[in-house]
Formats: sequence, C-alpha cells, structure tokens
Amino acid sequence: METKDQIKRSVSITDVVQSYGLDLKPAGKNYKALCPFHTEKTPSFFIKPESDSFACYGCNKFGDVFTFVQNMENIGFVEAMNLIIEKFNIPVEKKKGFNYSREKKYSVINDTALKYFSGNLSGSGEGKKAADYLTDRDISQKTINDFSLGYALNRWDGLLNFIKSKSLDMDMCIELGLLIKNSKGEVYDRFRGRIIFPIFSESGNIIGFGGRTISDDKVKYLNSPETPLFIKGKNLYGFNITKQFMREKKSSILVEGYFDVISLYQHGIKNVSASLGTALTPAQIHLLRRVSDEIFIGYDSDNAGIEATIRGIERMFEQNLNPRVFNLKGEKDPDDFIRKYGPEEFERSALSSEDGLRFIINTLTKKYDTDIPEKKRDAVREVAKYINKFDDPIVKDGYITIAADYFNVGEREFDISKTTHVKGGKSPEPVELLTSEKILLQSVLKEPSFINMIEPLFNSRLYSVLNIGNLLKKIFSNYGAHNTLNYDLLQEELSPIENITLRMVFDSIDEVSGDNSVLEQNIESSMVNFFRILNEVEISEIGKKIKRAEREGNIEEIRKLINIKNKFNQQKYKVSLGGDLAK
Repeated sequence: METKDQIKRSVSITDVVQSYGLDLKPAGKNYKALCPFHTEKTPSFFIKPESDSFACYGCNKFGDVFTFVQNMENIGFVEAMNLIIEKFNIPVEKKKGFNYSREKKYSVINDTALKYFSGNLSGSGEGKKAADYLTDRDISQKTINDFSLGYALNRWDGLLNFIKSKSLDMDMCIELGLLIKNSKGEVYDRFRGRIIFPIFSESGNIIGFGGRTISDDKVKYLNSPETPLFIKGKNLYGFNITKQFMREKKSSILVEGYFDVISLYQHGIKNVSASLGTALTPAQIHLLRRVSDEIFIGYDSDNAGIEATIRGIERMFEQNLNPRVFNLKGEKDPDDFIRKYGPEEFERSALSSEDGLRFIINTLTKKYDTDIPEKKRDAVREVAKYINKFDDPIVKDGYITIAADYFNVGEREFDISKTTHVKGGKSPEPVELLTSEKILLQSVLKEPSFINMIEPLFNSRLYSVLNIGNLLKKIFSNYGAHNTLNYDLLQEELSPIENITLRMVFDSIDEVSGDNSVLEQNIESSMVNFFRILNEVEISEIGKKIKRAEREGNIEEIRKLINIKNKFNQQKYKVSLGGDLAK
C-alpha cells in the first residue's frame, strides 16, 4: 500500500482539521466551519468525511487531507505527509522506492553551505570584520545563533572549494543558486563578502539564503533565486521562529528587511517577519492571518517604502483585511526606530498606529489639494479604487461610510459597482461536460492511479476534441510529476474556469463507486465514447474535404476520401485499460 494511502486509512481528515483548532459543526453528513484560508463571517468551509476531502465555497480551495495541511503549513506534499505521520504517530510501511532522495540531497547541500557560512563568522581577518559589523549594529551573539547568521568570504571559490571537499553534487548546488555557472562553463560562488541570512521554511528547513554586503558593492542585498525549494512569494523571513509569538500576541508585524526582523526580535518584539524583498502575495498574507488577528505593516518610511506599504494594504484589502501602519517618526526603518527609541516606544507606536484605509486617505490628501473640487474628485476616485478591493459587502459598506464622511461626499461616489460598469464582474461558469467526461474525471479523482493506464490512450487529436482536453493534460502532468494528485499545485496551474470545473467534479466524486472494478468499467466506457467523438469529428472533416474535391472536380481525390470515410464509418472501439485499444 502506498504511504499516502496508509496515512489516509490511519487518520481522518476531520481529525486533522480539528487539530488546527477549527470549530466544526455538523451539516448533514458533513461538517462546516469558518474557512481558515480567507476571512468570512458565515461558514462556507465544508469537511466531507465520506470522500475524505474538504471544499470552501467562498475562496474555492478544495482537496484532500494533504492539500489542507500544505495550505495550513505552507509546505510541500512530502513535508505534509511527514508532518501528519509525526503529529498522529502513524506507523507507515515505506515500500521500496519510497524515498525523496533529491529533496534530501537539497537539504544536505543547504545544511553544508550553512556550516561553511557560520564557520566564517569568527576568528581573524575577514571573519572578524564581519563579526565587528554585526557588533556595530548591536546584534548579540545569541541573536546570531538564533537566526543562524553567517558570512561568505570575499572569494570566487570559497564555497565552491568547500562543496568540492564534501563531494556534493555540483549541478544541484547551481540549481539551488549557491553557485553560478557562466556562459564559458566557469563555476563560482554567488555570495561573496556578505553577511548571510539563512531563509527557513515554516517547518525549519533551509530553503534559501540572503546576503548583505559589508564592502562597497553597489548591490546591497542579494538573495537566492527561486529554486525547487525556494519560492519567495510563499515564505516569510523569520516566520519559522516568530510564528509562536504571533499566536501568543494575536498580532503580527510585517517589515521589509532582514535586520528589521532581527533587531526587533532582539529588543523583545518577537511577533515579526519580513516579506523577502518581493511584492506581498496572498500566500504570505495567509501565513500571517493564520496565526494572528491583526497585522501591522512596518515598511521603510522613504517613498519606495510608502509605495510598498500601499501595495501591501491593497493586497490585504483583497483578502478583506485592513492592516495597521506604523508611524516611524521620521526614522528610515524599524531597525533604526527601535535602536533609537527602544521597545516601549515601539509598543506605544503600535497603539497609535492608523489603519490601512486611513493611511491611504492621508497619503492621497497630501498628493491632491482637496480644497480644489477637481482634485478632491480625483482623490475620491483613487480611494474608491482601494475600497472596492473588499469583496465582503458589509466590510466594504462600512469603509465607504468612513471615506464618505471624511471627504464629505455621498457614499455612492465610492461604490464602483453603482457608478460604473464593472467589466468581467461575473464569476466564470464551469465547462459544460458530457456525461462521459464527468464520469472519467470523477473516476480519476477517486483513484488517481488509473492515470498511468489512461494517459497512453490519449494523443493530441483526442485532447483537442474534448471539452476537458486541456484540463486532463494538466491533471496527467501533475500526477506524473508527483505520483499523486497534488491539488495545491494543480489549482495554481489551472485557469479560473478549469478550477471551477474541477471543483464541481470534485464535489461530486461520491456519486461514483470506490470499487476499482466499477471505476475501471466507467473509464473504459468513457474512453470508448471519446473515440467515437473523435471518429465523428474525423468523418465530418473528411466530408468537408470531399465537398472541396467535388468543387475542384478531383475525381481521384474524391474516391480516396470516400474509402477513408467508409473505414471510419465501420470503425468499432473497445478499450481495455493498460493501454490496449482494440478497433
């Protein structure tokens, strides 16, 4: 039995979901709760014990127990399996071939690189210079240890030689972004002469590195590129350490830089993380709101920081969240602020912070002279654009009232849905499926291992005549890459219409039997129908070619096409899984 199946047989999705503190209420044969993935006041998140699955009808997330854990913990499929095994003490029999050696090798390489970087942050010469730099920034040895800080020697081959001495896979080191290979085939260190900040996944594995120059390098900060382990938009710097403090305080602070996180943490403000130099993403917002009720933004106070703050507020409005924004009292960043004023003043600044909407209004009223009617109109329209990012009508109406009072105009001026025609506002409809298409999708979602037998029966022509052709390609590709259906990644690859279609079918998989022999018959029957559809398309196209040949008076071509058409008319299909197609 596959390990994933052993896990599913040992623990129910209901138990796993409840372990995250969700308050499940009976809803017929299912359970419902407030969705942990988006803000809502009425439960739209359902657990379906019979199919061992979940679905939210508010944010359209759905999947199995592994997808749920992946989304809750922001981890990959393998990590989700291991987490469930450990959390519920599940005895699993790992079959031969059940290993994830490549992922393990990645971890070994990153751990080895960290040893190299950490070992450089001591002694004399460059190491002492780097240590002195941290001392000058008031970073203690304990904090260095807590965040596993290190130093990359200012050499082209420092890490390269260390990796060679450990006989590690050079190509994988390049793939992880630790080394660079140029067009001439020369390999050298990415990080040189830099303080190193290891970046950890939420579960504590090293996934990447950041580096801050201590020389006159024009590039102040340098990060690992996106790799098989490191996706910037899905992670937050320091979150693996600080999330427990966010839970305790029920609030989180989002900053821009590594030193902002480290300095605040060292001064006792431990509910903090940084967004890794990327535009704030829904995945990062989800991480914060999962562990905190309130989010504070403490980005830099320069123009670039203000713009980033407004973009972050906008992203949070889209999640029906209104963050609060720190006033740094003219200091450049939170690091400078706390070193100058201390943690008590920082806490007071949090209490006096303004909410995101007020920050946007105040910023825009500095941009526009609202005493001039035309400028006031422009400010109102711009504020309206942000307020209408909320899709919760109650929340949106509340903020429209606040903005209307501030500008002393009618509330109607802020509701875009009432003042303009919103193009594309209608939610996409699912693809209209043939019965055979729905049955095939239900069957492969019920038992994905059938994909190994189904996929060889398909070719580009068959994909092209089916409503679900493109969707099937993506499902097959996802299964081939992971040896299971990784719903979390699959949903990212699908278009909105494909996602809704898959969700619709996923919700209906209880309609089909779980017996493999029945599923096999259903799939074979569907495949026969698919080939008949393809046959009819071929006959139709040959008919068009015959008419063209008749217009051209090409008798020989007409005879040839009629013979081909007759063969198609006589075609009979019988499908047996395993790749054999009898005609």
